[in-house]
Amino acid sequence: MQKKTVRKKLGRPEGAGGGIETRRKIIIAAVDCFAERGYANSNNQDIAKAAGITSGALYHYFESKAALYREALQLIVTTLVGTYRAACDQNPDRTSIDQLCIGLREVMVLSRSWPGALRFAAASFSEIQRNSELDWLNEMDARLFYDFFYDLVERAKLRGELAPGANVESVVKVLIVCNMGISSLAEQGEDIFLEAVTTFEQLIAGSLMKRPHLA
Repeated sequence: MQKKTVRKKLGRPEGAGGGIETRRKIIIAAVDCFAERGYANSNNQDIAKAAGITSGALYHYFESKAALYREALQLIVTTLVGTYRAACDQNPDRTSIDQLCIGLREVMVLSRSWPGALRFAAASFSEIQRNSELDWLNEMDARLFYDFFYDLVERAKLRGELAPGANVESVVKVLIVCNMGISSLAEQGEDIFLEAVTTFEQLIAGSLMKRPHLA
């Protein structure tokens, strides 16, 4: 009697759970590991353990640590930009300044339930600069944020909220830098973060500092 040859199927391993669900668990575990230890000090074994799977199972989903970082970055950037866009969509009659600050406060709400998300986001730029295998992520990291802020500033311009003669590109770049700085304060506590948001709101509204009247 001829023996049947049993071929092992490629793809996700048996017992790893639903493919999409397991993949997301791995990415979330990676975000937390990278946020806590940094890219260089994280390894796939620790990430697999945090995700509740074996190291071998992890490699059925991601071929390298760099590939996993890319997916983690994409999830976080998409989540944060989605939070900002939702703040704009849900408050269409508010000014662009109000919409942006509402978005920042919603990011604070997100950080309460997922502290690693904001820590990961705040560290991503420097991580990409420090690790040569991640340098190709620069454009992806920046594009979604850039597109959101560009749309915000263009909308402000059309609504007459932007100062005459202001350069849209320059305003976008400044807002991105300010946003990154404020977001990084979330780790220092909610009070500090919210105070920074209020200060930022006053700054871009022009009510934070005044020129003294000269005689």
